[in-house]
Amino acid sequence: MKEVLLAPALKIGDTIGLIAPAGVIDEKKSMAGVAHLKHLGYKVKYSKDIFTSTRYTAGSIKRRAAEFNNMLLDKEVKAIFAVRGGYGSMQLLDKLDESAIALGPKIVMGYSDITALLIGLYQKYSWVTFHGPMVSKDFGSQSYEPRSFSKILTKPLPAGPVDSRTTQVLVPGVARGRLLGGCMSLIVSLLGTPWELDTDGAILFLEDINEKPYRLDRMITQLKLAGKFKNVKAIIFGEMTACEPDLAAGYDLRELLTDLTKDLNIPVIFGLHAGHSDTSNLTLAFGVEVSLNERGILSFNEPAVSLII
Repeated sequence: MKEVLLAPALKIGDTIGLIAPAGVIDEKKSMAGVAHLKHLGYKVKYSKDIFTSTRYTAGSIKRRAAEFNNMLLDKEVKAIFAVRGGYGSMQLLDKLDESAIALGPKIVMGYSDITALLIGLYQKYSWVTFHGPMVSKDFGSQSYEPRSFSKILTKPLPAGPVDSRTTQVLVPGVARGRLLGGCMSLIVSLLGTPWELDTDGAILFLEDINEKPYRLDRMITQLKLAGKFKNVKAIIFGEMTACEPDLAAGYDLRELLTDLTKDLNIPVIFGLHAGHSDTSNLTLAFGVEVSLNERGILSFNEPAVSLII
């Protein structure tokens, strides 16, 4: 496995920089999230133009790229949290400031469309990145899982098992590998680009929202044809919110996902509360070695952050 770079652990009193690299953000919901982060003991920093809009994104590509690069360069900012997803993060990948990246890794966290940045920073620069709660939806409504947030971001120790009580084993087995993945539609969208995810030896986490079953089938089939499951050690599906077929369809989503993956002869798990989850959104670290036991419990075997210097 390639060497990965760990950001310093987050501590109380640190400054969290907010970015809106994708969709237009709601100020009221965002401020609720800011208030909660401050309640947790963190300082919060964001640019004055974060609430602007250009069509369906939070301002121009130039604005969003400058915002992210400035947060990378800002020595006061110890972690960078996305306010929301939507669309637009891919547009920033070829505009990352190499001099900012060279300063060393910071915690970068989000999910959904932010998957593009998480994968890009891991794939090209070997940063461990964080698939976890966003400011507007998750911190604003406190619909995240605080134990994984604390254990993974603030403690330079292996986080151990995360809350996997809601998972279901579709194909049994045990596995060990580096956790990678994110929102499936973004993983597929990066195929054929310099930021295409290398899944070799990975335990692959896949989740999405509002995708019809045939679209999930198409994406999984495309990943399979692209060789992305060739040496994957296990697949963990998220809750796949609002992806269930109609009641009259005669099949359910778990049956479909089992049929699409059982020929891979690897463990397959369904229902992890991470990403597009309405309750207890878990914080996950991408690039860190994890294990999966026969009951579908995911455990982190390595630290995701380094000692604070």
